[in-house]
Amino acid sequence: MMTTSSTGWMRYPSMSVPNVTISMRLFQALKNPAEVHTAAIQGHLAGALVSTELVYDSLHLLTAANQALAHQSESRMATKSIHTELLYCLSPTKNISQSLAKFGMNSSTASVVAVLFHPQSADNPSTSLDGLESKLTSQLDCESSHSLWPDTNPECDLVELFELYKVTPEEQALSKESGDSLSYCFVTRVACKDVVTV
Repeated sequence: MMTTSSTGWMRYPSMSVPNVTISMRLFQALKNPAEVHTAAIQGHLAGALVSTELVYDSLHLLTAANQALAHQSESRMATKSIHTELLYCLSPTKNISQSLAKFGMNSSTASVVAVLFHPQSADNPSTSLDGLESKLTSQLDCESSHSLWPDTNPECDLVELFELYKVTPEEQALSKESGDSLSYCFVTRVACKDVVTV
């Protein structure tokens, strides 16, 4: 069940690993993207920063976050950190560099979703989730910051997303006819990446 923190972040319990919380928040009109991009590359940020252009909705992102946690818990990550593993899990390809470049931010990215992973254990009592959320928020200088979209992401580039995930016109039409969300087209591909690569 999703909750909203006192700092305004959306919090979800992990579906793949017990006692882990996934926090997400949208940051729009970044004023310091080059600085943030450099900090992300150097590992100075507490979370993952995902470009909003290729995220359809929160379910799409949450599915990839749970996949990344599953990979970490099973010691089979393809990348070096949980944050880059999230970007890798969003991508339909197994090319790590391409995944990071496509789904991560760059020095001119205007909007990002910040994602935090927080294990709830006795090992990390001094690091509160509110503190992590506040710290990351302070590193992102932007014009607006708020919860994720209630439905679909209006900034999403659907044409590129359809091409990237190889969603056919027939599949798009079938989703519309059946009343299903297009989200399932992307979520199933993220969830099945370990089995099938498009």
